[in-house]
Amino acid sequence: MTNYYTTPARGDFPRLHIHTVIANYGIWAVLLRVLRAMLRAKRPPPSIVLSDHLRRDIGLPPLRAQARPNLHDRF
Repeated sequence: MTNYYTTPARGDFPRLHIHTVIANYGIWAVLLRVLRAMLRAKRPPPSIVLSDHLRRDIGLPPLRAQARPNLHDRF
């Protein structure tokens, strides 16, 4: 059984059911991989998917240039 997940960066990608993974690789390989993933340091999300206000909160420049007021159109 295959589940499909959608992410903004990668689109649709298949993800195998846990029983299929255990049948293919064995219980110990799956258990060790899960434990390694749980102990791995967490990574921040890719900065391209963050909105401008979240980028500003963590000190990154905005993706979209801020619209500067045009002083010549005022008069």
